[in-house]
Amino acid sequence: MTSASGGLMQRCLERTSSSVYGLRMTRSRSFFAPLVLTLAALSVGSGCREDDGETARQVEGDTSQHSLTDGTPPAIAVLNLLNDCKTSQTILDDRSYVGLDVRAATSLTEHRDGGDGQCGTKDDDLYDNIAEVDDQYFVGGKAIGLLEAYATSEGYLPGPDDFLVQCDDVDFTVREADITVAFVNGATVTELDAIPYVQPKTAQNLVDDAPHASVLSLCKTSGVGKGTLTRIKTAALEAAPPDGIADGEACAQEQGEPNPCVSGLTCNYDAGAGCGFCVNTKSTSFNDTGNDCQSDSECDTGVCAGTTVYGGNGYCQLPWMRRTFTVSEPGGLAIPAGGTLSVQVPVCGLASVPEDMVLQALDITGDLAGLKLTWDADNGSTDEFFDGPTDGTLDLPANILGIERDNSVNNLHKLHIENVGSAGAEFFGLEILISSRYD
Repeated sequence: MTSASGGLMQRCLERTSSSVYGLRMTRSRSFFAPLVLTLAALSVGSGCREDDGETARQVEGDTSQHSLTDGTPPAIAVLNLLNDCKTSQTILDDRSYVGLDVRAATSLTEHRDGGDGQCGTKDDDLYDNIAEVDDQYFVGGKAIGLLEAYATSEGYLPGPDDFLVQCDDVDFTVREADITVAFVNGATVTELDAIPYVQPKTAQNLVDDAPHASVLSLCKTSGVGKGTLTRIKTAALEAAPPDGIADGEACAQEQGEPNPCVSGLTCNYDAGAGCGFCVNTKSTSFNDTGNDCQSDSECDTGVCAGTTVYGGNGYCQLPWMRRTFTVSEPGGLAIPAGGTLSVQVPVCGLASVPEDMVLQALDITGDLAGLKLTWDADNGSTDEFFDGPTDGTLDLPANILGIERDNSVNNLHKLHIENVGSAGAEFFGLEILISSRYD
């Protein structure tokens, strides 16, 4: 951070010289020293200001202290913003964007763009750390805070799986850095010493230097090099719990949101159904996929799908492509005589179109002979699979075969229960098994 009056006068001279003579002056203090007193008078009279007279920042510059730590996501976000050639002086100065003092904005872009004043050329001096940012004229804690806020809002903040920093030739994502730093900060000398090839003295140094604010702090610890850091990182990741939702567990991910599942899994989410599940859609661990089958026992670790559709003969499919969906209403939902109850059944986390649709359980009190049951897949097709007055009794499991097999399966399905009888009935729950495939 530069706040001395000499620095201010020199910056004033640079802008004055540039505007009057069209020349770009270097920041040579020896060159400008004889002119300081003369320019001081000029500066006081004019204020040497190109902004709107904002009083929040004094003439001597932003002298406040920043709280960013190099090697952390917020610090990287600021560096990413400043090193982006799209970040112009206007972006930095305009209150609709970052809102810096014009002098800070000018100082920051001139430093980055180098002697030719053009970003993206060989003489660029990109920012390597926050200290380099803080060292620019009229830049201090307030300015860096504004930069951090804007960088975060505009997507410059790295995500969990994005590259964060390289230290001793060891790369770290945001997630890996967080886990490694937390691991070391919480470890004892004995625990660190137990990691293969980590020397006792190095383990003691790491504990003595704790708490570490970032991976860069680990690298500065005596005895830590590429090999040691790699082994500590490996041990930390192996000891860490899964970062995200596990395979087969429910998830939600609207468009544009980060993946909430553990690495390697996809949140197979359907907005219409309002639900989803973490699945491995790229799994290649089931060698029998596509083989003919008549039961799950013939599919090793996969499942047998399509038997109700293809006359008892199906094919082995990945396990996540078949799922059981349940609806439970412990208090019961009334189905009055002459009325219809529509029960919503969210179906999600499957492939694209349905195969087997098997109603395995239906909990209804009352006379089933007075009910008609229609399944609505919310994909343009319905199936009245039970007509009480005609069928009399409902045998479970019941195959629902009238649904189009080439239309979408992940939807908000409905079971319509029409009471054509003379007595009321009550619904308490259902269970349906649905398998799927990609169309």
